[in-house]
Amino acid sequence: MLFIIPAIAIMLIALLNYKTGFLLYLLFQMIWFPDAQVFQIGDSWVNINLICAVFFVLLYRLKKGRFSSKTTPFPYTNPMIAIAISLLMTCITSYSGVISELVKGIGLIFIDLLVIYVMWNTLNSRKDYAFLYKGLTVIMLFACIYIFYEKVTSQNPILDYKLTTTTSDLFTYREASIYENRGYRCYSIFDHTISACMTFALYIVLTANLYIKKKRYPIKTLSLITSFLCIPAMFFTKQRAGMFLLLIALLSIVDFRKKRFWKLIGIAALSIACAWPFISNYIALFLSIFNSSYQGQVFGSTSSMRFKQLYAVFKIMQMAPITGLGENFQRYYHGMYAAQALGYESLWFEQMAKHGILGVLAYVYLIYYSVYKVPKRYHSKQVLFISLAYWITYTLTSTPYFRTYFLYGVLFYFIKNTPELNLTEAAENNHYNKIRLRFR
Repeated sequence: MLFIIPAIAIMLIALLNYKTGFLLYLLFQMIWFPDAQVFQIGDSWVNINLICAVFFVLLYRLKKGRFSSKTTPFPYTNPMIAIAISLLMTCITSYSGVISELVKGIGLIFIDLLVIYVMWNTLNSRKDYAFLYKGLTVIMLFACIYIFYEKVTSQNPILDYKLTTTTSDLFTYREASIYENRGYRCYSIFDHTISACMTFALYIVLTANLYIKKKRYPIKTLSLITSFLCIPAMFFTKQRAGMFLLLIALLSIVDFRKKRFWKLIGIAALSIACAWPFISNYIALFLSIFNSSYQGQVFGSTSSMRFKQLYAVFKIMQMAPITGLGENFQRYYHGMYAAQALGYESLWFEQMAKHGILGVLAYVYLIYYSVYKVPKRYHSKQVLFISLAYWITYTLTSTPYFRTYFLYGVLFYFIKNTPELNLTEAAENNHYNKIRLRFR
């Protein structure tokens, strides 16, 4: 109920003012548990995430002429259509049945594709991004404070409540003694330690870019404090995915000609020194990114483990090599290779098993757009390195419950602030001209 009631309130606000409701919805995405179940259709649960996504997409179609910008088309249209086709084609060979897979596929099209399309067309002014950044900073600051509480007490009431809102058998690291060599892994307000670590990392990258590129931006001091708190928070999750994402994505701020870059380096070094009492015990976790000898100490995945996974996933893929076995197949498949697949910890392992060759090709197409075509079109190194960091991270591991809305919101901000496409300026001028004409 704690997730359903605010969701209903936000949808009611959207009926009165779509953009305000949509902005609140995007912020609420960072907090809620997307798998909170509402009702069931057959053997598939309809969760709060799907209900909100369908609502905002359909309402956008009714109201889009009042606020959306038509200056330029959505830059990821073609690859996302390819992904939608692969989701629907999987129904043919789904292990869980056509109806179950169709419900799941349509749900993912709304949640992962259409909402992102609506974001592109709706977020078209500086005020939109300023509102989101302020709200995001407050959420991330609370997440950082809360993770210190969780670290000290090894208790997470928010996570405990989230687990009561679903009948699914969700795995948490607290339940597995095999992971005890890393100790307690903190979740903060998020749904998985990997998504928590990646979210902290992406916020650091966003704030660092704003600091380097802009002398003025919303709540500058508070955002810098929050980004520094994100450093120990990342280590408290005891996951490497966010650290790897951070290292690559931070290449987007490198500009040796700017004094602000060197100032940021100095501040970062000072903040790491201050945080050292909190993170010094996790040095092996960080070094395991570069040195395989440390992977055993932190029980991290090794190359030999990945090759075993690849072999198992390839065998599973042979059951339906073109269209895959579907999103729900893990609930029904208990064959000899299920245990060896180890949770399908990679974008490619997921696509090979779930959507076959079509799914793999669709994501290759999206990555081509993300790390080559779109960055080249808009001459944005931020879009290049942040996209590259995400896709490499997703190749190396799974990204459970990571909010892709956050990722695309960051990418859209940098795209729309390039000299080639300054939609924020255009949208504000267009809005001003409409008001002026109205009062003539």
